[in-house]
Amino acid sequence: MKLLLISMICAFTALTPKAKAISFHSEAAPIDSASVYSAYFNTPNLEPPVFRLFPTSSTDTFIKLNTRNGQIWQIKIAMRKEKSFEEILNASPLVSEEMEDNGRFMLYPTQDDIFILLDQLDGRMWQVQWSYIFRNSYVFPIE
Repeated sequence: MKLLLISMICAFTALTPKAKAISFHSEAAPIDSASVYSAYFNTPNLEPPVFRLFPTSSTDTFIKLNTRNGQIWQIKIAMRKEKSFEEILNASPLVSEEMEDNGRFMLYPTQDDIFILLDQLDGRMWQVQWSYIFRNSYVFPIE
């Protein structure tokens, strides 16, 4: 996008007789999505989101997390004529409703399609395993 914009500006300045040269500083750092994401979620006045999507090793499967209560879903994105679907991995909230808080739970990826679910307030953890064969998916506590 930057390259296209620079090309358009250069073409415009070449066609315009009175246009002045524009100076671009090559040492400017490119904007990356991780920086934008970090700046957004590290702003003190913004509330953490209720839901977050986490990519898996598969390009068509995501894990959806309710950060308030720890509920987790497996999301399969359709390819060609298949249908997209959402399967719940743990139907029961992991905390009572009065203890729910946005951003309380966070998923951390490991190897082999396993995630660690962390309760960031009390330190409890669960192992989350997703699979294309749904009966092989599970969430169980780490003790």
